[in-house]
Parts: sequence; structure tokens; C-alpha cells
Amino acid sequence: MGAQLNAFSTDGQVILTFPEAAMKSEDREEFITFAKTEWLARQSRLTETDATDLAKSIDSDWWKKNRDRILANIGAECRSGLSSMRTGFSPNSSREITG
Repeated sequence: MGAQLNAFSTDGQVILTFPEAAMKSEDREEFITFAKTEWLARQSRLTETDATDLAKSIDSDWWKKNRDRILANIGAECRSGLSSMRTGFSPNSSREITG
């Protein structure tokens, strides 16, 4: 039979136990992180509307901070692509050019 997850209540606290050998270290950490995240989510007073507004704000702020860099990179890629289309040569190409 597999390992058991046990729960005990003592002094106003709930204690979960399971054999350490029942999970690999990475899996234990993932399980603990999941439990902590679930706990925080259940304690939150954030409404779905508030969460949506917060996400939009974060997205907007991220775009404001990264817009110029991203557009510059896109422009550089487009200019590189146009250059290779005109010459028939791509800077990343490994083919030999003969004249």
C-alpha cells in the first residue's frame, strides 16, 4: 500500500504529515508551494474584477516599459529580412557565394 497523507489538529493548528521518502525532493517542494499558493488564494479578498483590473494594469505597465525595446528588435529583424531579400543573401546563411 502507498504512503499516507495524515492530518492532525492540535493547539488550533492543522499539521499535515507524510513520509519524506514518499516523494522526491522536487515533488515535495512543488507540493508545499501548491499548498501555500492555495492557502494564499483562499485568504485573499481580491475579487475577480479586481484581479482582472490588476492584470490589465500590469500588462499596460509592462508594455510601457518594454515597448521601445521590442519595437526596436522587430525593426532590426525586419530591416535584416529586407536586406537579405534584396541581395538574396541572409546573414545567417552558411551557403557559399560565388561570383
